Amino acid sequence: AAALPTPKGSTGLAVLPELGYALFEIGEVEEASTLLADARARARTDGDRHVEWRVTVTRPRIEMYRDPEGIDLDALAAEMEAAIDMLGELGDEAGLARAWMVLSDLHWSRGRLHETSEEATRAAEHARHTGNRREVGWALGQNALCAIHGPMPVAEGLGWLERLLRAEPENRTLDANLSGFVTVLEAMSGRFAEAREHIADSRALARDLGLL
Repeated sequence: AAALPTPKGSTGLAVLPELGYALFEIGEVEEASTLLADARARARTDGDRHVEWRVTVTRPRIEMYRDPEGIDLDALAAEMEAAIDMLGELGDEAGLARAWMVLSDLHWSRGRLHETSEEATRAAEHARHTGNRREVGWALGQNALCAIHGPMPVAEGLGWLERLLRAEPENRTLDANLSGFVTVLEAMSGRFAEAREHIADSRALARDLGLL
């Protein structure tokens, strides 16, 4: 679909941000970056501000992996705040989910774990409104980083992540994302047998989802 000509006013251009994000998820970072740069140029040529804003909130996560030292954190935060205002006016819940995730990543990069978790939870709420379980899983997975690296006691962190998993019983992306972190906390609490069992399950699920 992305390879087809996109006449001005058609809906075909809208698939490009989704293709870019899918490429990023399977580790094709350079290809995702190139595709999204082209998507932004095409959106500007067509005057499609909605797609341009969707690319704006999709591209930063890719660029953070691709060129972390080249990111201007303050400028990016301001851009995401502007995007949230615009996407809110457009009623774009999926775009809002990605914008809040970028802000969550920015807080993580500055060591602000409380804000990291808050923004990730907001991202999950917006993703949930679209029915996109995959992105709910990615967003809530950010909480696992906070549980492991923050000041939360191990037992409290483990209980928190287990509650998140129980609240999304059919979300396989969340299972794959959180289970690996749950195993770390289980091992830290001395539950080594359970940790080994869960890490094996997590790896098998990640392979099944094409994430390994």
